[in-house]
Amino acid sequence: MMRLLPRMTIMNKIFLTLLVAIIPGYSISVLLNLQGAKSVREQITASTHAQLQFYMDALAAELEGIIHAQNQLINDKDILFLRSIHEVMTENEKREAVVDLQQKLLWLQTSSNYIDQASVHIPALGHTISTNSLYDPIPDAEYEQLLEIERSRSEQIVSLDDRLFLIKAYPAPLFSRNTAFMLVAELDERRLATDIDAFINYDEGGAILLGDSSSWTIQAGTALPEEFILAHRDDMSERQPVMAEMQVLDKSYYYASEHSPSLGIRLLVFMPKERILLPIKPYQTWFWVILAVSLLVIIGSSLGIYQMVHKPLSNMVTAFRKVEKGAFNQSIQVKSADEFQYLYTQFNAMMDQVQRLIQEVYEERYRTQKATLKQLQSQINPHFLYNSFYIVYRMVKLQDYDHLLPFAQHLGNYFKFITREAHEDVPLGTEAEFSRSYTMIMSVRFPHILAEFEPVPSSLEGMPVPRLLIQPIIENAYQHGLARTTAQGLLKVRFLREDSILRILVENSGRRLEENELARMRSMLRSRELDVESTGMINVHKRLQLRFGSRAGLELSGLDEGGLKVSIRIPLEEEQHVCHSGH
Repeated sequence: MMRLLPRMTIMNKIFLTLLVAIIPGYSISVLLNLQGAKSVREQITASTHAQLQFYMDALAAELEGIIHAQNQLINDKDILFLRSIHEVMTENEKREAVVDLQQKLLWLQTSSNYIDQASVHIPALGHTISTNSLYDPIPDAEYEQLLEIERSRSEQIVSLDDRLFLIKAYPAPLFSRNTAFMLVAELDERRLATDIDAFINYDEGGAILLGDSSSWTIQAGTALPEEFILAHRDDMSERQPVMAEMQVLDKSYYYASEHSPSLGIRLLVFMPKERILLPIKPYQTWFWVILAVSLLVIIGSSLGIYQMVHKPLSNMVTAFRKVEKGAFNQSIQVKSADEFQYLYTQFNAMMDQVQRLIQEVYEERYRTQKATLKQLQSQINPHFLYNSFYIVYRMVKLQDYDHLLPFAQHLGNYFKFITREAHEDVPLGTEAEFSRSYTMIMSVRFPHILAEFEPVPSSLEGMPVPRLLIQPIIENAYQHGLARTTAQGLLKVRFLREDSILRILVENSGRRLEENELARMRSMLRSRELDVESTGMINVHKRLQLRFGSRAGLELSGLDEGGLKVSIRIPLEEEQHVCHSGH
């Protein structure tokens, strides 16, 4: 600390001294506020957990009573008769058994406020008997889904099509593949939501009842997004000694939860943080007011002492630092009629002169690069047109109409791409797809050449790249490599990400290149002269270097089995990763 003091300005030293003097008192105030907030949270936590425990015990008793009633109905004689001897029963006997069974289902429904409907599916009978309908066909899809859930479920309450059920199959699917019947009690979600709504004691608070492993939830009060509940299900279910805090859509909440292991359900209550801390908010407000006033007094005193000297020097030092970082549009306002007036006036005149010189150099360089880029770009567009019209001419002459139609379609897509909006950049995915279309066109001319494209990594599909980046390299591979052989040829295009560099590899089979040939090609890429007859690789290399600098461009290397590998290097920048195509 003592080593830093000599480097500080006088104003900073005085400000630091006054600040250190008031830190102990304010530290004690901060601790008292934090302790008060913790005490309020502990009291509310104890009260909330007691309410949650009482409700969970009552809910568990209610649902376990329903499960017990279902177990009793398993051995009911009417169900046994209808599933076993319904074929020998008379219509009157069958009707009486169905009516009696419906009365027992009604008794099950009225035994709990949480049952919306009770029913029994009897596959042997082919019908479902419920409290709402006496004799309906079994809903096969729903029945099969419930049966599948029953085979693998780990919770008492199951969810299907946004509905909750308590189900009991006989015999259990784990012990027999043939189920004689299934008792189903559909729960009333609105009644459950009404009951848990009683726990909401604050505006903008809410309550959630959810299963352990399934995705069903019942919410009351302020509804949380389903994605948030799924992502934080495990965190929210853990019981904390004090209410835990969570952040939802830029709003802070405290929450508490209670778990019923026997039923596999959890109840969570959350309330706005500002409402919990409302009792101590006045003290916090006064604390911040006093702190702000004290800081203003310290700052005002320091500024008042050194206003005449420190502030003018600070303005000049700040301006020089910005100029050092490249911000040359600095100007200092002249307010005083003293020595600083002369310094400020000379500084402003110097910066005006620097900006004029920079603007002149920048405009000249920009015009030169723009003209060079347009000249290089213009060499690419007509090159493919010559060969395309020749292929169409040859197909028409040979009356090869079967291949002419798809070729014309690919050709239309090709020229649609290069003649659409004159954006210099396109997404990498669009450029790669355009290059594939070009290869389909070239396959008409060279049917013995196989092209393999690796997909563009999803994270780089939207990366902006210069138009006509890959296609000229592929065109060069056809013209100077693959077209010179009648044997089976191969063209590969791959996309690799290496740290901060994107590499697009274009490999073609062909004859083995001598080292002197590769050296001559690399020399042509390094040449700064603009050869108006040059196309393909040289154009792409120069465009990349004009756009991205020396880190971008092409690398050439030979393949062991013969042929050429061209590596297109493009620096990756954070702002490049998204591009909206106009195509």
